Amino acid sequence: MHKRKRKITGGFSNGNLNTCDRIQRRNPLMCLSPHWCSLCKAKEESVNHIFLHCSYSIQLWWKLFQEVKVSWVIPKGCFELLGTNFKALGKRKKSKALWGCLVSAIFWNTWLECNKRIF
Repeated sequence: MHKRKRKITGGFSNGNLNTCDRIQRRNPLMCLSPHWCSLCKAKEESVNHIFLHCSYSIQLWWKLFQEVKVSWVIPKGCFELLGTNFKALGKRKKSKALWGCLVSAIFWNTWLECNKRIF
């Protein structure tokens, strides 16, 4: 996996991406405008919102799970998603690796789209 993708994938699980909520906590005197999600413009931007709860990312997740014919409940946070032992693709190592690649691809492309809309 490319270094930048690994950094993003690792960053979302431990909350180290520079989302508006994180920047605001680090520097409370800084006024961020707008502070809502650049993808849906409906909720405050946070790691869990961008990658799991945003209407944009929910559509991506639903498409993925429709392809593998599995019903899915959205986890509370990204950390819980990574801890999920997804067995619909099988129990072998290749299946686990495929699941990791699919999750990384959704996160990476969501982050790229988010930045594309900002910049």
